Amino acid sequence: MEILNEAVERDIEQDNTFALQYRAWSLLYFYRDYENTIKDVDLIIEMEPKNNYTTCHGEPCEGLKGQALYKLGRYAGAALCRCPRKDVVFLLEKRYGVGMAGVISDSIRIWKRINIPVKLNID
Repeated sequence: MEILNEAVERDIEQDNTFALQYRAWSLLYFYRDYENTIKDVDLIIEMEPKNNYTTCHGEPCEGLKGQALYKLGRYAGAALCRCPRKDVVFLLEKRYGVGMAGVISDSIRIWKRINIPVKLNID
């Protein structure tokens, strides 16, 4: 993490967010550091205001923020994130876990794009 933090500092000095995006993703999924995930995503959004769909290591950054808020019990804040499919993602996360929720919801998006009917049976 020390090397990643150094890369983030260098990237920020050059007005880039690539390392910061990866750190936000890592903090959520590997470290379960929800507070710092939120801080990183907020900084990414501040640095890239014109980009409405910035991805953090392949996932929408605001989706990461929404998941972090959800895990912290801040449900109202999580619901306000501009996360596509947020209702489905949160239900899937509740049933299958954080990592699988993203995989399943991305698969659903792809299936719908190529007109494969999708039915979810979520308790």
